[in-house]
Amino acid sequence: MERMRQMSRGFIIFLSLTTAAVLLFSTQRAFGVIRKPFPGISTNKSEIIDKNSAYQADDSATCLPEDDSGALDITGASGNTGDTITITVRIQNAPNSVDSLGFDVTYDPAVLEYQGSFTRGSCVTNFSFFDFNLISAGTIRIGGFTTTNAIQTGASCDVVVLQFTVLTCATTSLGLQGLVDNIASWSKSGGCFSCGATTTTTTSVPGQTTTSTSAVSTTTTTSSGGGGSTTTTTSVPGQTTTSTSAISTTTTTALQCDSDTECDDGLFCTGIERCIDNVCTEGISPCADNETCDEDKNECVEAPPLPILINATCFPQHLRRPLVRAKRCLWLLLHTNVANHFNGKQSIITVTGPDKTSQGLEINPQRLPFNINNTIFIPVCIMRDAGTGKWIIRITTPFENTINSNQQEEVIEAGVEVKSSILRLP
Repeated sequence: MERMRQMSRGFIIFLSLTTAAVLLFSTQRAFGVIRKPFPGISTNKSEIIDKNSAYQADDSATCLPEDDSGALDITGASGNTGDTITITVRIQNAPNSVDSLGFDVTYDPAVLEYQGSFTRGSCVTNFSFFDFNLISAGTIRIGGFTTTNAIQTGASCDVVVLQFTVLTCATTSLGLQGLVDNIASWSKSGGCFSCGATTTTTTSVPGQTTTSTSAVSTTTTTSSGGGGSTTTTTSVPGQTTTSTSAISTTTTTALQCDSDTECDDGLFCTGIERCIDNVCTEGISPCADNETCDEDKNECVEAPPLPILINATCFPQHLRRPLVRAKRCLWLLLHTNVANHFNGKQSIITVTGPDKTSQGLEINPQRLPFNINNTIFIPVCIMRDAGTGKWIIRITTPFENTINSNQQEEVIEAGVEVKSSILRLP
């Protein structure tokens, strides 16, 4: 018996050491000490990374146009100095399933500054571990693994979204290097960051010139009068395009006028339009804030009163799904601290789950709800496969306001949480 206890203790120590070794390797991979520490990957000294190495552009990254052919691809971006941009690394039609991956993202640190944070993509949402490390200026190491929910063969999804600040306006490549683990043999394609210039748009009309600015350099000149022409010049880094087309109409920014009657749109609800400095101005709604406008009747009518919302307390506050039976029926008690207008025949009771697809908590049609001293008894049935999370019980009751005799609605809401079934041992 003593020998069995010694063997058992030895086996436990072996498992503890094995677990520690796996965690150590995973931590080393995440923080850039060893390049390939995942199971089945070499960790010899030649794989050690020099954290002080300078940035080197990835020759596989091409710019204008970008290469998007790789199974692992990095998207491009554009912006101006001081802008915050995002760059996404994505999987395109995964050649094989992936439960462990690692790669480096390279960029020019003189042009872009990494913000030090990332957002997981849908590919790795359920990964047990996923992290990054800025191992040198211009190189970000990213890696992760999962024991369940591997990325499936043929999947196309985002891996990570990185955020940068633009330091200077220049065109530079974004690269992927050092693919390891399940993606070691995958093809990769780089991206491109390009500098966005300014856009100046000039439109000429009689006595008026309008200029606006945006991200790409575009100059548009429009002549007034019939039979004129439009010339558009668009500039991007290293490229200029000019096109000319005939026009037969003139577009102005505001309707020119000599009197108020020329500005009238003939609508009651838009108010009275005015001609000010030979330019038509919009009218003001003739209705007050608590009124709505009826264009057909040319009149303002009092808006229907807003529903009265009452928050109720639910007892019990959580429900367990049945373990064996297909469903379990019970009473929910919704208590309001104020008098309510609940009516068993007129009130409408709805049940809404944590999301649009949730089902499994229903009103029991075989019993009628009732109200005693501001506590409403609601018959419900919970199914074995009911969605877990917070459910909302909502009771809507129409009633007549005794103060002004207007019809109004009362809405009572209460939340109840549905939890998984548990097996209780004696």
